[in-house]
Amino acid sequence: MGEEANNSQTFQVVVVGAGIGGLAAAISCLRGGCEVVVLEKAPEISPIGAGIQIPPNAARVLQHFGLEQEIRDAGAIQVKANHLKRYKDGKILCTRLGGQKMIDEFNGPWFVIHRADYHGVLLEETVRLGGKLRTNAEVVDINYAQERPVVVLQTGETIEADVVVGADGLWSGVRDIVLGEPSPPIPTGDLAYRGTFSRAQLEAFNDPSVNELIDSRCTYNWMGPDRHSVFYPVKDCTAFNLVLIRPDNLPPGSRTALGDIDEMRMTYEGWDPVLAKIISCHDNVMKWKLCHREELTTWVKNNVVVLGDACHPTLPYQAQGAAMAVEDGLVLGLLLGRLRSTDALPEQEKKAHINSVLKLFEGLRKKRTTTNVKGAIANRVMFHMHDGPEQEARDCELAEVDWVKPCRWGWADPGYQKKMLGFDSVADTNNAFNRWVTENGTANQQESVNGDMRRPSCTLCSRVGSQCVFPTKRKRPERIHDSNPRPRKKHTKAHLENLPEDAIERLMVLINADLHSGKHSSLSTERTTADLSTETSSSQSPPEDPQSAPEPCDGRDVINLSHLTTNEPHPDSFHQGLIDAETGIQELMPWEFQNGISPLPDIYFQEGNFNTDDLPYLNVRSPAPPPGAQAVPSPQQDSRHGENSGSSPVSAQVTPNAEAMMDGEAKSYQLTVADSMLRELVNIFFDKVAAFLPIFHRPRFYGQYLSDYHGKEGTSCRRLNLESALILNGVMSLSARFSQSPQFENMPPTTRGDQFAKQAQSIYADATRFQGDEAPTLRYLQGCILLAFYHNTNHSNSFGWTLTGVCTRLAYDLGLNTVDDGIDCQSGSCSPQWTSTDDWIIREEFRRAWWSVWELDTFASTVARRPYTIDRNTIQVLLPASDEHWFEGTPVASTLIGSTPATAWKSLRGSPNQDERAWFLVANYLMALAYDLMTRKDVSTRAKAEMENSLTCFGLSLPEHFRLTNPRFVFNDANFARSNWIIATNIILQSARTYGALTLCVPSDGASSASQSPGSVRSVPEDQDTSSLKCIQHAHDVVRAINVWSPD
Repeated sequence: MGEEANNSQTFQVVVVGAGIGGLAAAISCLRGGCEVVVLEKAPEISPIGAGIQIPPNAARVLQHFGLEQEIRDAGAIQVKANHLKRYKDGKILCTRLGGQKMIDEFNGPWFVIHRADYHGVLLEETVRLGGKLRTNAEVVDINYAQERPVVVLQTGETIEADVVVGADGLWSGVRDIVLGEPSPPIPTGDLAYRGTFSRAQLEAFNDPSVNELIDSRCTYNWMGPDRHSVFYPVKDCTAFNLVLIRPDNLPPGSRTALGDIDEMRMTYEGWDPVLAKIISCHDNVMKWKLCHREELTTWVKNNVVVLGDACHPTLPYQAQGAAMAVEDGLVLGLLLGRLRSTDALPEQEKKAHINSVLKLFEGLRKKRTTTNVKGAIANRVMFHMHDGPEQEARDCELAEVDWVKPCRWGWADPGYQKKMLGFDSVADTNNAFNRWVTENGTANQQESVNGDMRRPSCTLCSRVGSQCVFPTKRKRPERIHDSNPRPRKKHTKAHLENLPEDAIERLMVLINADLHSGKHSSLSTERTTADLSTETSSSQSPPEDPQSAPEPCDGRDVINLSHLTTNEPHPDSFHQGLIDAETGIQELMPWEFQNGISPLPDIYFQEGNFNTDDLPYLNVRSPAPPPGAQAVPSPQQDSRHGENSGSSPVSAQVTPNAEAMMDGEAKSYQLTVADSMLRELVNIFFDKVAAFLPIFHRPRFYGQYLSDYHGKEGTSCRRLNLESALILNGVMSLSARFSQSPQFENMPPTTRGDQFAKQAQSIYADATRFQGDEAPTLRYLQGCILLAFYHNTNHSNSFGWTLTGVCTRLAYDLGLNTVDDGIDCQSGSCSPQWTSTDDWIIREEFRRAWWSVWELDTFASTVARRPYTIDRNTIQVLLPASDEHWFEGTPVASTLIGSTPATAWKSLRGSPNQDERAWFLVANYLMALAYDLMTRKDVSTRAKAEMENSLTCFGLSLPEHFRLTNPRFVFNDANFARSNWIIATNIILQSARTYGALTLCVPSDGASSASQSPGSVRSVPEDQDTSSLKCIQHAHDVVRAINVWSPD
């Protein structure tokens, strides 16, 4: 057997799928002393596929298996070099040397081989080691709830095992069982032509350029707009493999099809004449739709695990797909073999640790495979560039590669290549197992198992004095905060056939109503967390204002997810409400936006409390400063806008309204609130609210408003101008609900800010009555933003909608939409973004005001299903940097959002600005584009593919800590805002994917469709099952993201 075998009890392993990854897992498990059965649903094992590359990291796996010579004997060629070529003339842009240099640098050769030959070597080794191969054995179910999982075949036969390994590829059924839900792959927007032909066909050209290629024993990659091609020898250079990647034109639901030779040749018309000759050798060709899957939440369910393409399918842009699968197989077998043979665990305990070892396997492999998937996406960007400045910069960079200095393209970056090609799977696995067994071995079990013969008690049960129920197997905890969680149901095609006819329409309505209504969107559109807290703490004190209770907008159905909330009051509950209001922001513009002011929605005229006196408040000019009123000085004057960049305070009392004093025809305002109360509410605003409404520079705000803010007998009684009064009342209206002051003791948290908001609204009314001809000011806009956020997050009403339009016009009057006009972030090097630190701080305050207005406009228009006021195509505003950098005065370069899906998704790629809110804004923008595409008629297939591909790329490009599989979400005073932005970004992305899934099933390019209202969801004429599965999957992903939120 293998080097790990001994007299320990054996593990019985069932491998589902006899592909390259499945056979590698079988070999590794057999070498570790396990009994292995491989189940293959095909009636027989027959040679399929074309060429495949074996990079050094995969070659070392074969060396570990003792199969290097067998691979060479099967016709593998050791590559001398990998070349990148220009598509038009075949000019070599960059070369990565192979041969002995590759071995010296990465401890392994780079091979190319025919897939059938590679597969044959692995299959023969599996049988030689004693593995049992069963064909025509399709797995239809796995019962994983028992002590040992039971595999159910299509014939009804059952097979019991200690471990079940799902290696059944991209369309994995085992993956669906592990996840508990359907998980169909997602098209990438590309397809591949694959084929091989003989050496004699190429030699017949008698062309020296062609002969040079076929004699070189190298791989060649022609890179061009939206496509690329890869050429290399197989079968000991007697045959050659050609892969051509191009935009996908296969119908939805189709995986492969026989290709049209003429179409293939026309696709590459105008490319290198040498490549054209090679292409002409094809007499038949297959088309393969390229699909992928997002990173899974888990690879393990009890003693069932998935590997290879079943859990991390990789696009063929990095030659690492099969390599990752064989690494998976090696690592899994090593871990099971080490567990079986270790002396650190009692023999009878080993099988109880299988689940823990499978999770160790997942932890070891997930980060590496994710890095690989991202690298493949990055290569696609590099390979498929259109001609232009970016392509020219790429070619120059590649020409200067010396394999010593770093390169921004991973393909040519020595550090990245060392990480991918030089990785030692065996050493990494053995080190990890040694650490694991130290933590779980005999020394740690002695006292609890061999000493007092009792299972250990967990920390939680010990702390609360409860009896700990210790299972014999470790189960992955469900992330559901319900006291009575319901088991997940597997959604099959039969389930879909039984869905109501309007299921998809209702699903979209529910998603929009729940995520975009602004009523604590992540938890419930019926009640906010603060409302639940009020019900618990003040059950006998109903809200004084009957209009304060949130209602679903538009009379749409709502989904009740209140079981996901906590019924205990918590001071942070409003934060989730704020962030949820922001996750509801959706941008509905098409690629080419039509300008226009959003009309006042009919819904607001239907409300009983609509006041027609609000209509004149659409006037957006700033008020004239009251004569004699004190204006808080601003530290810096922005010459660009002639506007004070600082912020200003307001005035209000806790019980009575602020006192207004008339000076001529204008008012000034007196703040009679206690100094201690003012300080408390301002502190609360920056601690609890400003993270989600970051429009004020905290150090400057404190310096202007709190440094010497003392009046007679501890009260603040100075006279303030209108702008200062508006801002301070707005600040206190948003922060009052968090105050623990006795003065708010008998008031529900949700109504504590009403008195300040009403005073701010009165001040705003004064502004519209006494305005002069003065230009708008940033401070007045900031006050309006505060008041608009209060009304949009607390009570959706006509005044909130109206004030949102006012904020938008003020932002345009201030020129905020072009605050960064002239800054070029599209080329390799960005033009300077600041002249001094003060200049950057001031510009950043303008940017933040703009993006806050942008969120208001998007939120209000989305909820009301009305056109947007803001023209997204004319935004020249950099994405905001982090609060930390802004407050510390540390300038950080940022970037603009691209105007199309293909440019928007990569806006933050490579940018020094990696703030979580910036990523959220990009996700929001993409969701808006996806929604708009869904509501348009006659959408081209290319536009649909661009949208889906962009969403896919954006999801894969998110930083590692944005993964919902990351268990380290922290909800404390320092990190709760970041965690909330991360979760909100995931929710927005999944909503965008839902829109994209529906768009793909709508007729394209002039196909007829029934007329419908702009906000309606169109019917799905074809491929409804696939669309339904995707929508259900994305809806599940939304709920899964919601479940990650802290129960507090």
